[in-house]
This record gives sequence, structure tokens and C-alpha cells, in this order.
Amino acid sequence: LEKLREMEKLEFYGESIDHFYFDYGAWLRPGWFSYHDGTGSEISQNDYDLRLWLDLRYGVHQLYARMVTDYSSYASGDGPNEDDHDFESPHGDVLFYQVQLGELLGEPDRTWDLTARAGRQYMAVGTGLVFNNIADGLTLRGNVGSFPFDLFALRLRTHADDIDLSRPNPDESKRYFFGGTLRYSGIVDQLPYLSVVIERDEFEESPENENQDYRFDSEYFGLGIQGKITDGLYYEFEGWYQTGDRFAHLATDSPERVEAFAATVSLEYQFYTRTRPSLSLGVMFGSGDKDRYRILNTEFGNQIDTEDRAFLGFGYIPTGYALAPYLSNLWIIHLGGSFNPFLEKKMGSVPLDSFEVALDFYYYRKHHKEGGISDPFADFEHAEIGYAGDLSLTWDIFSDVTFLARGGAFVPSSAYNSSVADDSRYYISFSMLFSF
Repeated sequence: LEKLREMEKLEFYGESIDHFYFDYGAWLRPGWFSYHDGTGSEISQNDYDLRLWLDLRYGVHQLYARMVTDYSSYASGDGPNEDDHDFESPHGDVLFYQVQLGELLGEPDRTWDLTARAGRQYMAVGTGLVFNNIADGLTLRGNVGSFPFDLFALRLRTHADDIDLSRPNPDESKRYFFGGTLRYSGIVDQLPYLSVVIERDEFEESPENENQDYRFDSEYFGLGIQGKITDGLYYEFEGWYQTGDRFAHLATDSPERVEAFAATVSLEYQFYTRTRPSLSLGVMFGSGDKDRYRILNTEFGNQIDTEDRAFLGFGYIPTGYALAPYLSNLWIIHLGGSFNPFLEKKMGSVPLDSFEVALDFYYYRKHHKEGGISDPFADFEHAEIGYAGDLSLTWDIFSDVTFLARGGAFVPSSAYNSSVADDSRYYISFSMLFSF
């Protein structure tokens, strides 16, 4: 997800051209992954991700298509459903048509602009906490004077796993997302914004559970700002208020009301020295519910006749590789840093300038000690979840070859039952990204 968001920036809303443009290529990412799944099992796998893409443009029009296929080979006995080989046949990853409506309909000296994109595409709202995914639908991006905006109406891919794994068929979903973001760019080095996301769950379970309804409809109202305080010092803040309706455990008549909150705030300082070091400090918060034991699932979730105050978004933000919890019923303190240790150095004829080392530390604590978090093993009524450390290595060896190494360890604390959870968990991955 981190790499996907970085790559999609290169393809989103390109400039119009006055001639026919045709380009094509591929990404291949072989990788090895090993991790502790929280139950005492250690999972190891080799993974091969291949994506072929095609880009056609003429004037204000663009057609972009990308196909993906993936093959995973697990160590003996590690594969899901006792299958150590998992092959996903080629299928559409991204497919959209885009038109620059501002240039098509407007005057050259206009103070507004608008671009429309229809099809399967990547979309992120703000930091990505509430929504960060590939989905089908329509997006509009543009500006009126100093007010840039995004609008979208999207549906999650039908065969994408649902966030609620307690459903009878969790490997399908039918969730719709509507909303947008309005920014103001008239303040030097500051960018405030307002965001709204409305989610509607229209999926019908098969077979139906007569004792449980799973529908979850939600609305998110966000306020954020990012900018520069002084040379080298940057900040970012984003806050969300969530409302909606979600069924409690063993409820079928009427859902409970959802009212929840989440916020992230961070500071980053970029040092202007030879190795380009940077330091960052952040706090993340997602409200919780005292009587909700499963954050993602409806079953064993909220109790009947009680308001649900557990925040739950449909996006992703980094919260540590080994635990990777959803930001719900949690306080997370993050301290991180990165640097380029080999600037202006070479390994033979290969430059090492882009070799980056990043270290991150996370401290986790429950908002309500009685409630659960997204990891079901933190089921003791204690607030202390634990702490984690991550190490990341990234090296753009050539313009079309990138090496990535990720490692993380999580040490649980008193919220965990020591007879179920081991003393620590780990996550390790090595991968290469080839672009053709």
C-alpha cells in the first residue's frame, strides 16, 4: 500500500498533449516475507507480483489500463486452507478513462479547472486513514481560484475482502463511498482542508444468518491542515468525527448509533546536512468502546442497546509492521527518523546516493482498557498494549530497479494473555521492484 500510493502519484491527472501518445510497460516485484501471525505460528512465503500497463493519450483524453497477477509459494504447511501455492489469474487492477474538461470547455485565461476520471482507479482521502484503496466509479478533480477540490463516487471491488471477516462470505463486498475534499491554497506554506466521506453497505449475505445482521453504514467529517512552521520544520494535523449505524452482536431488528473520533498529528524536521537526516514525532488517536470486544467484526462486537464509540475507517496509515493495528481504541505515539548514509558514494559504478535508512518506534495504549483493539489477542482488561520498532531500507539502484527491505518487532504488554501470545512478534520482508 505504501509503494502503491507512491507509484500512483506518477499517473494521476497528467498534462494534456497535442499529439498521439502511446506507452506501455510492466512492474515485477519478487519478494520474500516472514512474519509471526500472533497465534504462535510463523509464516514464510515467496511472492511474485506482476503488473502490465498501457497508457494512451491524445489531447485532453487519456486511457490507462493495468493488469495484475500474483503468485505466492508458502513454506510447507504455512499456506491458507492448507494450500501452499496461491495463484491469482490475470485480472484488471486499474482501468480508467480520463478527460481534461477544463481545457476542453474553458477559456485559456480561466480561473477554474476540472478533470474527470471514470473506471477502476486508486483514491486516497487526506492521510488515508478513512479511505485509501482501489475502487470503481467516478472522480472529479479541479479548482476554483484558490480552492482545489476532489469529488468521488466509488464502489469497492466486488471480490475484495470485506472489512468484517465475521460475515458468512467475507471474501466479497458491496460498499459504496461518496464524498470529497476542499482545500484552500491561498495561505503561503499552509494548506487547510475539509473532507467528507459517506459509506453505504449494500451487501446481502449468502447464506443469511437469522440471528445476526451485519450492515454498517457510516459518515466521516474531517478537518486537516499541513504546512511549514519554519525552514526545515513541517507539521500535519487531521481530525475525524464519525457517525453512522452498525449492528451489535446478535442484533437483527435495529442497529446501534455510532459516534466516534480519530486524530493524527505529526511534526517533522529536515536537517540540512550531508546525509539528509530527518526526525519525526507523531501522536495518533482512535476512540474506543468499553463493551466492544471485536473492532472489525460484528459478531462479538458491540453490545445491544449501547452506543458504539469505536472508530473504524476503511483506509491505511503506518502503525508498525509487526502489529499493524487499526486506529481504534488506541493511543499511538510514533518517533521516527531517516537518513542517507552513503551520499556521493558508489559501489563500483553504482551510485549509493538514494540508499535510505529509516527507523521508527511505536508505543501503543488502549483508550478504554475494557474494550478490544483490532488484534483479538489483546483481550485482558489492561491499557498497556506494548511497543514496536521498525527498520526500513530503500535503495533505487537504477532508475528502474529498487531494493526494499522491511523489518519490525512487536513486544506485547499486560493487555495480552501470555499463554496465547508469545513474548514478541516479528515481520521481515525483502523485495525488488523492476520497472520495464
